[in-house]
Amino acid sequence: VAEVTDDNGHVRRLAKENIRFTLEGEGEIIGDASINANPRAVEWGSAPILVRSTMKPGKIKIHAEVQFPGTHAPTPADLEIESVAYQGTMMMGTKTAKSATSSSVQNASSATSSSSHEFTPEQKAKMLKEVEDQQADFGINN
Repeated sequence: VAEVTDDNGHVRRLAKENIRFTLEGEGEIIGDASINANPRAVEWGSAPILVRSTMKPGKIKIHAEVQFPGTHAPTPADLEIESVAYQGTMMMGTKTAKSATSSSVQNASSATSSSSHEFTPEQKAKMLKEVEDQQADFGINN
């Protein structure tokens, strides 16, 4: 979590900067700009990110800086953490979580697109009647 602070170390709760994170080493940031994960908008003084380690233990260096630097902008900061090897049994084997997730998302999206079909007018009328009955039971009737 990157926190925007003043000169005395107090968190600036009303800060509105965007923080861009970069990572080096045995890890990766989960998400990107498409889900507003990186750069991340500061909310209530904080900008959290999720970091996933690789299968290999080692150092992870995280660098945080404002997206639009300036004279009065917060200064960049660095954090270095060390990941350790997992001692248990992996359910996924040697496959990385990122590749497994992307392939499962692709499989789910292709299954959805292949199973989509048009409803007949009778099916639509039946579904509409069911919703109408549910709303009447709930007390929403016109």
